[in-house]
Amino acid sequence: MIPYQTLIRSKIHGLLKNSLYRKNKNILVVTDSDSLKLMKNKYKFTAAIPTYNSSKYLKECIYGLKDSIYLDEILVGDDYSETEELHQIKKIIQEAKKHFSFDIKLLENYENTGAFKNKYKLIESAKNDWVYQIDSDNIPFPKIDRVISNIIEKHNSQIYIYYPAKLIQFWKYKRIVKFFSKIQNKYTIRFVKDYEIFDINKTKKAIDEFLNHEATRGGEGSAAINSKFVLDKHIYWVLNCGNFIVNKKQFITLMKPGLDFSREILSMDAVAFSYLWLKGYGSIVLHPKLGHFHRKRLDSVSYVEKDSSKTSRQYFTDKILSLESKDSKK
Repeated sequence: MIPYQTLIRSKIHGLLKNSLYRKNKNILVVTDSDSLKLMKNKYKFTAAIPTYNSSKYLKECIYGLKDSIYLDEILVGDDYSETEELHQIKKIIQEAKKHFSFDIKLLENYENTGAFKNKYKLIESAKNDWVYQIDSDNIPFPKIDRVISNIIEKHNSQIYIYYPAKLIQFWKYKRIVKFFSKIQNKYTIRFVKDYEIFDINKTKKAIDEFLNHEATRGGEGSAAINSKFVLDKHIYWVLNCGNFIVNKKQFITLMKPGLDFSREILSMDAVAFSYLWLKGYGSIVLHPKLGHFHRKRLDSVSYVEKDSSKTSRQYFTDKILSLESKDSKK
């Protein structure tokens, strides 16, 4: 007789469509519809996807979430794209609806507000407690449900925002890079191997480390930093990574002051999110299973708004370095 010892949640996709038990090699996969309903309710989340003249990337991003069973809402927030771009975005969403069991909603801005405010509005509009914010030009790694369920199980009252620990970079052909990333390290960026928590103190130390390196080695493009805190790259890659999983209520509370910042200061919106999270005595958690295929673009904000990005980074660097932890204030 087969011992019913192991419940495999990761193999539920496509299987939980009836009320049968499927047995295989000492493994029990529960396909009970009530169990599925309970798990869906417990781990349900919203995907928040911002767009701005990025229609040619949107389809891959949305369909990258197709295998999730816990996802029950996709919000696309368009930040006043050009007319033809918006038309294409609407067309992609309409077609994608055929492949999902729930509605995919488009939220339109009637002026260009910038990435920070667009993402804030998206997350504020989510119906679920948990939100996965992923940029429209990126593609999520498979098995996002494993990450979501793990985070929700472990998250109690901590003020945590969950950042990816791994990126696979590509310009155009994701499938080719995905294949070669298994045999070549040059496409992969891994910040940490295991869970790593960056609070105010640890983040400040990592920034100081980088600034000292920059001052003594001649800038960011110089020799590898060999950071004590980040395996590949450096702390600013972490702070500017975005594409996070977050509790909606905590996010809205901590990010609201950022709506008063100028457009130029918010140029590096992900660094702004990082600063405001730390300012609220939250911590950034690098989750080893959270990651995405990161598209490199010559028309990205860091290239197009280079001067503003530089100003933004310096502003938030100074702000983070001026923060004091709760313990130091006692």
